[in-house]
Amino acid sequence: MGKVVMKKKKAKQNVLREALGDLSKELSRLKREKQSFIKKIDSLEKSIQSTQFRESSLRDKITKLIAAETVLSKKKSSSMSKINLIKEKINKLKKVKEELRDV
Repeated sequence: MGKVVMKKKKAKQNVLREALGDLSKELSRLKREKQSFIKKIDSLEKSIQSTQFRESSLRDKITKLIAAETVLSKKKSSSMSKINLIKEKINKLKKVKEELRDV
């Protein structure tokens, strides 16, 4: 019976060794996969930071453009008012000119 027990024990040890080997391979594969995901996450984080910086920069530019638009709008309004005053003066001058012709 001693030989049978020894054979069973060796067979069990072989099965355990194979299982440990399989587990070791799986663990290695999972570690590589983890490293791959870590690299992807790092890359995504850098991309997010870059996008956020670009967004902030674009927001600043938009703010400056809005301010410039406001200034230009005020200048346009002022210019339109001046044009209207000039038109009124021209019309008055035309009226005076016609009145002077009639005299």
